[in-house]
Amino acid sequence: MNKALNRIEYEYIADTFVREKPPLSILCKNTFVKIDSSSYKLIDDYIFFKADGVEVSDDIKVFFNHKKRPLYFFSRVEQKEGITVFKLSDKFYKHNDELKKCEISLWNSGGFKLKAGISNDFPLSFPYPPAVDDEDSEVFFGLCSKISGLMKLDADKIPEAFFYRLYDIAIKHRAPDFSPCLLYLDAEFILIFCIEEKAKEIATQISAQMEVGFGRRKVKCSSIFSFFLPNLNLNSTGESCGALCLTIKNIHEEDKRFLHEKAHASKYGYPKIES
Repeated sequence: MNKALNRIEYEYIADTFVREKPPLSILCKNTFVKIDSSSYKLIDDYIFFKADGVEVSDDIKVFFNHKKRPLYFFSRVEQKEGITVFKLSDKFYKHNDELKKCEISLWNSGGFKLKAGISNDFPLSFPYPPAVDDEDSEVFFGLCSKISGLMKLDADKIPEAFFYRLYDIAIKHRAPDFSPCLLYLDAEFILIFCIEEKAKEIATQISAQMEVGFGRRKVKCSSIFSFFLPNLNLNSTGESCGALCLTIKNIHEEDKRFLHEKAHASKYGYPKIES
């Protein structure tokens, strides 16, 4: 387990938490439950709330953001005056992004080669399902529908964090300052920000071998072309770039579990989202 924040930092963040009431994401029985700021009350260090999927005596992990930094604490659901509650813990923990040092290489016998770097502005670890701005909700769901159609998958079979990263670059027009850049990685899918010529190479040849390195640990598998969204932004040299999606295949089960649990806070198996 991570080391808890020191007392001074904890007290500052706890005071901010009480004043600002950030939105919460509760991980309970491997399912995420979202609680908006307006859906809970904080009284004497107890958070009073109502949400489906959370019951008395459940052990929970509560995520929130402080100045865009993901933090969490542990608690247990109780009942007071007929209302479900949990206590604001006296220990907060910082979520560590364990994917920030990974390296990825792709190649095949047709001559295709690609190495993708990682940008600090696009972390690969999603401790809880990210939130979309309210004014973008309609266009976001339109994007989800379009992408799931391209992938020939139901939207609920695709992690929300995957859609969010596409929302980042396709709707919010954020982009890394270099390419190729790894935008998303888990046990099923990869997103890479790259020029169209690179995407055309893999689209024509369909598949490539892949190696993901985490220091001494190497994950080896194959990948299949899924789709490319062109003309999303320019890289540092002015070339037009888009989002290349690959689907991971032929991966060992223990590597699949490893990649999933590095990308997501839930245990292996995508989290369901309830609100």
